[in-house]
Amino acid sequence: ALFPHDYTLSLCPKLMRAGNAAFFSDGRFDGILWCRPDLSEASAISLQHASSPIVMMHAPPGTVLGVPSFCADNDGAMRRVVGHLISLGHERIAYVIDPVSEHSVEGLARGEALLSAARRAGLPAPEVVVLANDHSLLARYAEPDRPHTALVCFSDELASFVLSSCQSLGVQVPQHISIIGFDSSPLCEMTQPRLTSVAQPVERMAFEATNHLLALIRAAEEGTPPNAAT
Repeated sequence: ALFPHDYTLSLCPKLMRAGNAAFFSDGRFDGILWCRPDLSEASAISLQHASSPIVMMHAPPGTVLGVPSFCADNDGAMRRVVGHLISLGHERIAYVIDPVSEHSVEGLARGEALLSAARRAGLPAPEVVVLANDHSLLARYAEPDRPHTALVCFSDELASFVLSSCQSLGVQVPQHISIIGFDSSPLCEMTQPRLTSVAQPVERMAFEATNHLLALIRAAEEGTPPNAAT
């Protein structure tokens, strides 16, 4: 999306830290596409008052007033996940997330979407399982009194690690536990067994978000009001 318009891309995975929000307005970038935001009150205020155009990804619309965002339909996705699991006979579900994503905007939104979908279907509230480097707690799913029969993972990457750990701990998938990822990435075809996953059109989302950001940049340069946020 950028190169045909003579823009370059800088990847800044560690630039946004608490107390370091000045880069939104210090002029180093023509525009900012902030993926996977982990918002604090200070950074949200900085976003609203930034002099550089900003578009967010992986944050529900309305997360920061006036800042457009492109995000998966987490509510619709989790309704389909719960419906699929119910069709397989599952009732006890857990939401598995990693510590890095636990407090991200979409990490929280996806968990709330699963909770809402489970309640609507009359299921018990899904437990949130934060899975750090030690995956030993997954061993409990090989026991007859396992607390859940299905794990809904925040991402395919996390789900692939869970699958690998289950294999090493003697937990059989799907005989002992069912696992669902999120993204429908190429990882799904590489795991054993192959991973069931929610499709998320990340490339199209990024392309559309970048084009929207370019429109905001052009509008700022021309002094014209930008189009409505999507």
